[in-house]
Order: sequence, then C-alpha cells, then structure tokens
Amino acid sequence: MDNLNYNLTVTAANTPTPLDPTFKTVIDENQPAIMTSTNITTPGSRVLSVACTKDSALPAALRPEFTDRANVNAQVVNTSDNRFSFTVTGLDVGVIANCLISNDSSQTYPVVDLTKQVPERAAAGDQFRVDATTPVGGAATASTTGTATSATTRLVVRPTYTTQPIAGGQQLVEDALPSVTVGEAALGTANLAAYRSTTTCTSTGGTAPTGLPNNASVTTATFTPNYNNVVACTITNVAVPTTTVNVTKTGQTVVTAGQAVTYTITAENTSGRAANVTLTDTLNPVRPASEVTVSDGGTYDPATGVVTWNLGSLASGASLQRTVTLDLPDPVAATLTSGPVYTGPTAVSNTAAVQTDVNNTSTATSASVTTNVAYASATKTVQNLSESGPVGTVAEGGPGQTLRYCLNYRNYSAVALPQVRLTDPLQAGQTLTPDSVTVTRSTGSTALSDNSVSTLLDVALPDVQPGETGSVCFDAEIPGGN
Repeated sequence: MDNLNYNLTVTAANTPTPLDPTFKTVIDENQPAIMTSTNITTPGSRVLSVACTKDSALPAALRPEFTDRANVNAQVVNTSDNRFSFTVTGLDVGVIANCLISNDSSQTYPVVDLTKQVPERAAAGDQFRVDATTPVGGAATASTTGTATSATTRLVVRPTYTTQPIAGGQQLVEDALPSVTVGEAALGTANLAAYRSTTTCTSTGGTAPTGLPNNASVTTATFTPNYNNVVACTITNVAVPTTTVNVTKTGQTVVTAGQAVTYTITAENTSGRAANVTLTDTLNPVRPASEVTVSDGGTYDPATGVVTWNLGSLASGASLQRTVTLDLPDPVAATLTSGPVYTGPTAVSNTAAVQTDVNNTSTATSASVTTNVAYASATKTVQNLSESGPVGTVAEGGPGQTLRYCLNYRNYSAVALPQVRLTDPLQAGQTLTPDSVTVTRSTGSTALSDNSVSTLLDVALPDVQPGETGSVCFDAEIPGGN
C-alpha cells in the first residue's frame, strides 16, 4: 500500500484574476513535481481513496471563501496511459489543502484491448467500428479505413468514486469495477448481415473474468474484469459467400398401389463455393420408416416426414443427386363380394429444399412433385338368365342355359386412370355369347375396347374418372343343350 500526502497551495500565480469561485486546481499523480517513483511504487496503480482537508493552521482571515470542507471530485483525464486525476474546489488564494491518496501498488486497473479484424470484405468500401464501453462513462473506439484489415483501441477500466464527508474536508472512496461491453457497428453502406461475425476474448494477469466469449457468433459481449487483467478481444468479420444453389426434383406422377415410387433430387451450385449445404425432402403425408429408403447416408424422420442430407461444401459448378424411394403398401386381396382393400395414401406430395452458406441464410426449394396412387377394385356377380334367377355370387344352371356375369368396378384414385382393363376367363366348357358384352359407366360414357374371345372376357375402359363406378356384363352358355 502506498500513501502520498502532500499540500497544495492556491496562489495568485495559478488562479484566474479576478478569482473565480468555481476555479478547480487539478492534481495529477503523473506530475513529476508532485509524485515520483519514491512516492508511489507503481504510478497508475489502483487508487483506493482520496481524502482532502483544509489546513486548519491558516488564520480564518486568509481564507474568507474557504468553506468548512474542501470539495473533491475524481475524473479520468486520459484512458490511454493509465492516469488518475482529481480536482479540488473551494480554495481561495493562500489556502492550503492537505490531500492523501491511498494506492494499492500490487494492483493495476484492468485494460481491454479491442481489435477489429476484416480479412475480406463483401463490398470494397465496407467499414466497421468497434467500441468498448462501461456503464459509468468509460469508452474507447476504433474504426477501419480504406483497405485496412484491422483497427485497435484500448480502454482502461476505472471505477467510479463515492464522495463522503470527513472532518474538515471530503474523501473519495472507490466503487466496484464496472462491467465492459465490447461490440461493433457497420459504417456507411456496410451490412453486417453480409458477414459472419465472431468474438473471442482472452485474459492474462489477475483472475480471469467469467463469461468471456470464445469464437462466439455474436457482435456484442459483456463481462466484468478484475484488477490486473489485460483482456484482449477480437471481433472478426468474414464475408459470407454469395451463392446460388438450385434444386430440382423428379418422380412418377402416377403409380399403382403396392408399387414403389422413386424421387430423384438434384442440387446444383451455379455460383461461388457453397458451405454447409443441407438438402431436405419432405413427404406428405408422413409415411412409416419401413416404407422409406434413402440414398447416400441420408436420414428420415418418420415423425415429421423429412429426409435430410448434410452435404458439406459444394464447389462452384458442381451438382449431385440423391434419391428417396417410397414403397407403397399392397392392397389386401379381393374376394367375390369385396374388391382389394388399400390402406395407403391416395396421393403423395413432397418438396425438396436446399440451404447453403455459413449461416444457412440462402434457401432454394423445388416445385412440389405429387404422385397419385392408382387404385381400383372390381367385384363379380352372376345371374341365370334362362330362369330369371337372382343376382348373386353363385348361380346354378343346366345344359343349354345362359348365365350373365357382371364385373363391377370402382376407381378409388384421386386422378383419372388412363385405362382400366378387366379380364375374366370363362369356366371350362362355357362359351361367351357373341355381341353380348355391354358396359354401364357412371359418367354416361359407353367407351369400351373389346378384345374378348370365346373363352375369355378381355375389355379395356379408357379414361376412368376419379370415383367412377360401372359394370361390364357378358353372357355365357352352359354346354350340352339342344
């Protein structure tokens, strides 16, 4: 601990003429005539307190304007060279003030060295400012200029002082060290969004502050330093590459229930190098993981229906392809009275997307591909026309009698089916009656392509509309009649 006690005499030589009652005499610890290394072991070290009192030995007549106390106020006069100064007011010519400064020579004020690094610029004229500030008025700033890639400033962190009365004067007692906020701002037309900003602070000397950022993706950081700290903070801006990555997607537009549909996704970089490229494909509706196969190490989330590939970097002009295969479930086998039952989706739509750049700020999406699932069913009935019997799934008949068979169809798909083919081989010995094939369609159409032969019904219905129902009937004779 260093204590310095000295007298300050206000004389006509260092006061305005006539005397200004608000005149302040500044005492600076770096003034050689007042403080030397023999007085303070470490000039600029921590100032614990300053106490100033009047010299009570002076006759009152010599100090007519000297109040009961000498008034002191502390201020930092130069943050770059660690100076401490304070002012003494309320003294008249010939009056002496005794001031005692208490220093802790083992501790120095913390300093913050703040550097701005701009290794590359998004635009040639981009400039930036960095600031180190405290809530009690400490401030230091630096700005880049021209093509310079760095700028540096230093802040000496000083506490505030609380004024307390003492006998015959006043004293200043230090408060706690304030927090420090380091940050940056874009100047002119510069845009911080065009850069990836990181902040790193390291500390030497004393007890390191807590909460120092380490390569953090932030443009501001706040911490409270400790005595003897030298905190070095660097805010670095790296221009985010401007990239254009396009994504396209292809896949079948119509498939049959129970079949597999494969989607091919292509990502192509048509500009500069793209970093952190992520490719996704979203299936709608969501399908179970057992139905989805993903190429090239991609992952599928059955809770969201999202397929993801982390592609890393994609060079300029490069392209790549990934595939997703969806295995649609098979319909349950049909019976005479019930057609095949299909429990899968009637349509699957999905959209691919690609995200690029360091902060994934550039996104492109493909047009949605919708795959409609073709699903139709048919049931069969029979009637003994010769006996005008009932329509059912079983009919008895004798030799020479005629049976009428009907295949009843329905299109469960959400789209028109270009063609529905119905075939039915006749039982042994039965013969299809020529010109007996008829069609009834709910759309009113009678379009039919008939390729039947005597032992086989073979017809094709063109352009079967969504939800369309109908029937194709034909007659067959039981052999053995006259």
